[in-house]
Amino acid sequence: MPWLIVCVSILASLNSSYLLANESFTVNFGESAKAEKIGDLRPRVLALDKKPIPDVSVKYVMKRYRKLFETAQSPEVRIEALNRLNNLSASYGVSEKGLTVDPYVHADVVLDTYQKIVDSGDTYQRMDELLYQTAKATAFTGDILESIKRLELLVGLYPNSKLADEALLRLAEGYFDLADFNRARDYYAKLLKKSKAPRMRAYSNYKLAWAEYRLEDNNDALQRLSNFFDAFPGIYSSLLTTDLTVIPFRTSSHRGFDIDLDKNILSDGMRLLALLNEQGDWMRNISETAIALGGPEREPIVLRALVDHYASKKRYFDAASLIAQYTDNATTDQELFFYNLKGIELYQQADRKIEAWKAKAALVQRFGIRSDFWKTAQARVKADIRPSLIDVTEELAHLNFVRMQERKTRDQRMLRSAKQAASYYLQLSALEQMKNGASEQNHEATYLAAQALQRGGQASKASDLYERLAYNNASLDFKSDAAYSALISSEQALRKTLGQDNAIKSTQWADKQFELANKFISTFSQDKRAPEVALAVSNFYQNQQQFDALITFLTGFERFSEASTEQRLTAELTRAGVLYNKALDADGYTFAERAYRNVLSIAESDPEYALNTKRKIAINAALANSLYQQGKKSGKSKRALDAYLKVYEEFPSDPLAPDALFNAASIAGSTEDWDQAVRTHRLFQVMFPKHELQATGLTQLIYALEQEALYIDAAESLFAQAKQQKAIDAALSAESAYKAARYFSENSVKEKATEAYEWVLKEHPKRYDIGIEALAFMFETSEVESAHEKAYAVRIAEYVEDNKLDTSRALTLGAQASLFLAEQQKARFTDMSLSQPFAKSLRTKTKQLDQCTVAYKRVVQFGVETYTEAARFAMADIYQILAHDIMLSERPKGLNALEQEQYDILLEEQAIPIEDEAIALHELNIKASPNHELSGWVKASYDALQELNPGMYKRPVTGADYATFDF
Repeated sequence: MPWLIVCVSILASLNSSYLLANESFTVNFGESAKAEKIGDLRPRVLALDKKPIPDVSVKYVMKRYRKLFETAQSPEVRIEALNRLNNLSASYGVSEKGLTVDPYVHADVVLDTYQKIVDSGDTYQRMDELLYQTAKATAFTGDILESIKRLELLVGLYPNSKLADEALLRLAEGYFDLADFNRARDYYAKLLKKSKAPRMRAYSNYKLAWAEYRLEDNNDALQRLSNFFDAFPGIYSSLLTTDLTVIPFRTSSHRGFDIDLDKNILSDGMRLLALLNEQGDWMRNISETAIALGGPEREPIVLRALVDHYASKKRYFDAASLIAQYTDNATTDQELFFYNLKGIELYQQADRKIEAWKAKAALVQRFGIRSDFWKTAQARVKADIRPSLIDVTEELAHLNFVRMQERKTRDQRMLRSAKQAASYYLQLSALEQMKNGASEQNHEATYLAAQALQRGGQASKASDLYERLAYNNASLDFKSDAAYSALISSEQALRKTLGQDNAIKSTQWADKQFELANKFISTFSQDKRAPEVALAVSNFYQNQQQFDALITFLTGFERFSEASTEQRLTAELTRAGVLYNKALDADGYTFAERAYRNVLSIAESDPEYALNTKRKIAINAALANSLYQQGKKSGKSKRALDAYLKVYEEFPSDPLAPDALFNAASIAGSTEDWDQAVRTHRLFQVMFPKHELQATGLTQLIYALEQEALYIDAAESLFAQAKQQKAIDAALSAESAYKAARYFSENSVKEKATEAYEWVLKEHPKRYDIGIEALAFMFETSEVESAHEKAYAVRIAEYVEDNKLDTSRALTLGAQASLFLAEQQKARFTDMSLSQPFAKSLRTKTKQLDQCTVAYKRVVQFGVETYTEAARFAMADIYQILAHDIMLSERPKGLNALEQEQYDILLEEQAIPIEDEAIALHELNIKASPNHELSGWVKASYDALQELNPGMYKRPVTGADYATFDF
């Protein structure tokens, strides 16, 4: 087969699909062979000849060619089969693995065929093509240096070859990839001198710029970039916002061979421009580079390059900062407005929130409706930037508003945030109005501006805005809020005027605040805040002492349907208080009472409302006061009594309850309703035992009980009074106890009478007059011959002796008690018999005689004549009994008559002196009697003497019967 046919066949085997999509300048010889397609080995100067395709399936045909390629022994046949496979694959887009040939196998086949051509030694008419294709093939297999040698042979031997331009480009690319930037620069420069293809030249300038940069020749690099950018004239217009990939290459009339440029090549050129300017002062670099590129108007291209470069490196903060710095010194225009928006976005990407917000603030300051830019901008420009300006202004307004709300203290930061929020919202309102007229958004912005003004201390301006929003004709959801805020901010303005730190109370309102409050409750009576404002209005009336107007106003409080139970209760409570304070008579206090009862009814009507204890106590106290005052002011006893009783019955724990109950009891007593008086006083005593009127009430109770003849109950109360008054009024205490004991005694309540007397003796030991009577009562009422009887007799005698009592009553009672005790001694003496042994029994009886003597001497010591006479008589009688008992004593046994007679004589001798003693005592009793009057006991002594000494005393005696004592 001729060599030319072989070459054409080999060239035809190249993958035409790659040729259609990739140009030779993009080949990177320094990278792995995996980045190549074998079809790129075809020189562009050759045309493909396609064989006719059989009328069968393409995949079937490809399968047959693949089989031929694998089994053929001839290189020429294999090349032809490979050629057919590649053409079919490129034409029909079939790339299945089983139907195509691996690129590496493909390359080996091509190189092997070319090598056979070279080794044959035959003359080959297209050696430049042979060198070019073998260079590309060796590059594909990774032998870059060998590829460069073949290309250098080509451009050296065949400088005018149609393949020379591509060979130069591949040489430059090869050295560039090998980092031999000097040689790369030389070949790119040669290419520029030789080639007329505009895209080839632009690409060469682009790569030359990179080579110069790598060789650190920045000025030349910049110049090359300038030449490169000139190929894209659109780059200098709308640079800041235009997508670089859509900027077209300049139009050209060139019709020869040229390369296609990658769509990102302009972006990569901008990257190099950024690298040339990123060191040092940004603004100076931008200015100087722009001059080098053609003039100051080209500053944006440098700015864009740096910003895009920093952004690609994720240096978003640097990119945004660069925009901010540039904007500070640039002339504002629409394009710069949108680039500032990009700066904001970059700050956000850098997560630099503070700087992003500052950038937004700067944007509004430079381009907002209050800026110089806005004043001179055309309507079209304003319309273009307005949507974005609205968004940024709204964000700033909201940010500052939130910051304002977050500040808990009213410091400079809060005030600054409030001022800024108000400013932005007002600007936003104006922008919205320009866009949509008086819209809801416009009103909302105004409303928020008013809130910020209010919080920032500009309450008067805020109030005006609120009022304008609240009472205009627009239908707004927040009109009632605005109306309420108008009042609140007006109060704040008033506070500032008054120089007052604390919140203004409605009692301090001026006409403006009163007007706004009335407008609010009149226009928005169904608003949930209307009751609150209504209560404030009521306070204003109250402070102005317009009480009639206040009562009228509060009487209609039910018209505020949103009023809570608490608010309704407060309103009625205020009305009740005014009625109470205005009351002058019982009827006035009755009206107040009804109002207070309404207050309680309001609380009870709401099952979910719990009246707190303190509040309920206060309301009950007011109601109790109203009732108490009715009793106090009433001229009718019955009405007063009922009112006072209601105070206690309904409010027993109220401080007025004791006084009310006491007053009711006193009124009952004064009207001689003793039963009511007793019941009421008794209740007072039980319920208020520590009240200051307890003693007085008890006295009145005792009197009422006595009037009702309830003496036992009276005695109980008297005894209680005695105990109460013990440390206060000792005299009253003792007398009350004594009187109680008398009542108990008179009504046969002996135990309680005794208890009362004993209490007097213990608690009032110095009240001898009562004490002796108490003992006398207990002695007299004791059971006869009981231990108690003797004990009380002992206590009486000792009480008189120990306390040296000398009253006739005390001495008499003492003598009586002593005589009672002496008689008991006498009775024991009398009961003793004289038996054998006589001497022993006589000693025992004599000893008892001594005790009787002591006992009767004690009687005599009290000096009560009657009891002294009785004591003498009793002692004489004791001696007489002893003499008689001696004579009648038991005789010893075994005595004869003479001995018995002698024994009797001895007894008589002992008895006679004793009898003489009895006579002497009787005679003393008679003589001691004043004027020898014959009292009962004296007469008894006479009678005894008549028996003892009849010769002397046996004569008639006139006198009283014997005295007797009822012990």
